[in-house]
Amino acid sequence: MEILDIRQTHEWGNFLKALGWESVYFKDGDNEVAVRVKKLPLTSIIKVQRPNELTPKLIAEIRRIGRDNRAFLTKLEPRQNSSLDQIIAAKFKLDSWPLSAPKTIILDLTISPEERLKLMSKDGRYCLRQAQKNLEQLKDSLRIDVLKNPSANNIADFYKIFTLTAKANHFWVPSLSEITAKAQAFGDSCQIFLASENNEPLAGAMVLSTGTHAFYLHAASTPRAQELELPYAIIWKILETLKAQGFVSLDLEGIYDERYANLTKKWQKFTVFKRFWPRP
Repeated sequence: MEILDIRQTHEWGNFLKALGWESVYFKDGDNEVAVRVKKLPLTSIIKVQRPNELTPKLIAEIRRIGRDNRAFLTKLEPRQNSSLDQIIAAKFKLDSWPLSAPKTIILDLTISPEERLKLMSKDGRYCLRQAQKNLEQLKDSLRIDVLKNPSANNIADFYKIFTLTAKANHFWVPSLSEITAKAQAFGDSCQIFLASENNEPLAGAMVLSTGTHAFYLHAASTPRAQELELPYAIIWKILETLKAQGFVSLDLEGIYDERYANLTKKWQKFTVFKRFWPRP
């Protein structure tokens, strides 16, 4: 299944433009490759994240763009499971500082809900049933909304619990203006799934998409949400909604990676949660 990563889209380029990055696009066979350039006084930084294929032309073009922009640093991040032979042969150095999650889980949305439940672990099914039971018992006060092309207020509601989650788990979070710029750049291709109790946001997730592929980019939950097992209900709602909308895959956007243990050690808790949603 060939999946164009959102970091290679023009929408992502529009988002980065709000942060001061320029984009250069070029054709490499059937693929269009996005190179991001951050200009600095007398020099620049270049990053190329998750191109579909690593080819000699791609590496040559990256070097040319680097020369044209007097880059002092060029960061190339291949897709998961890509061979690094060509990168090493081109004299790129391996480092331990990925800009995006180096390892992920991609869910197949073409399977039926019944098939997915069979593939889930016993613990996963139990947590999902508890979440659905809580939603039914508290249906007068508890709900999950699907907010397509979210408004500034929708984004602010999500960001409120996003920052609380980050503080509790000692994560860095981007600013509200950055999250807003990301949502606005994707427009109808951005959806926020927000669980609320008595109109108070408890848990949520921001999902971006390109073509028929979606990406679970940011997620948040309060202690009350965890008590009600709402993160499980939200994922299930995302899977149902995306399947009905015609999407074929959902990238869960990052899990613990033993190759970058220090960098991703804080991800182990949500990695367990993400592994409850197995691929067939």
